Amino acid sequence: MIIRQSLVSPIRDMSDNITGTIAIAIDITDQKILEKESKNLLIQLEHNLVELAILNDKIRNPLTVIATLIDMHAPHIEKQINQSIREIDDIITNLDKRWMESEKTISFLQKHYGFGNR
Repeated sequence: MIIRQSLVSPIRDMSDNITGTIAIAIDITDQKILEKESKNLLIQLEHNLVELAILNDKIRNPLTVIATLIDMHAPHIEKQINQSIREIDDIITNLDKRWMESEKTISFLQKHYGFGNR
C-alpha cells in the first residue's frame, strides 16, 4: 500500500499539551499502479511502432528488387507483377499513415495526460 499523508495535526489538552496526533492518509496504490501500467503500455506502443517502420522498409526493399528484375528479365509479365507491387506498396503506405497517427496519439497522451513521461 502506498500512502500519501495529506494532513498531520497535534491533539492538545486543555493546558495546550500535546497528547497525541491525528493524521489523514490517502491510499494512492491504485493510482501508482495505473501510472506504471500506462508508462509500460506507451513503451510497448513505441517499440511496436519502431518495429513497424523497420518492417515496412524490409518489405519495400525487396519489392524494388523484384520490380527491377522483372523489368530486366521478364518484361512480358511486368504489367501484372507491377500491379501487385503497387497493391502491396499501397498497403504499406496505409500502415505508414497509421504509424504517424499512432505517434500523434502517443504525443497527445504524454502531453495532456502525462502518460509514459519518463
